[in-house]
Amino acid sequence: MKIYTGCRDADGCRIWVEEPGKRKRQLNPERSLKVRNHSPTGFEWGYCGSGPAQAALAILLDCIGDVAADTYQSFKNHVVARMPSTWELTEQEIMIWLAKPTDQTDDHYKQKWDGARTEAL
Repeated sequence: MKIYTGCRDADGCRIWVEEPGKRKRQLNPERSLKVRNHSPTGFEWGYCGSGPAQAALAILLDCIGDVAADTYQSFKNHVVARMPSTWELTEQEIMIWLAKPTDQTDDHYKQKWDGARTEAL
């Protein structure tokens, strides 16, 4: 199972991917930029905008492949826009969201991240 982690620091926003038996790697925006160029300057999260759209597309492309183009904007609105500065998201959580990409899953991310967002302020 893949685990995606994100951190925001002085160098910008970076997303890392961990997979069992493989070396941790940084998620590169290049593949997602070929599908849709929202933010050539990189990823962002925590609000609805072009950087979060690029992050949502990149995460879903890595997780589920090219079908991500159909769902990434909703994933951005329901998941990526809620992310705090530092976050972790599992492949399983993504698959659960994909099965029910509506307000039904919003409570999970509110509980998971809203406390972290408050602590960061």
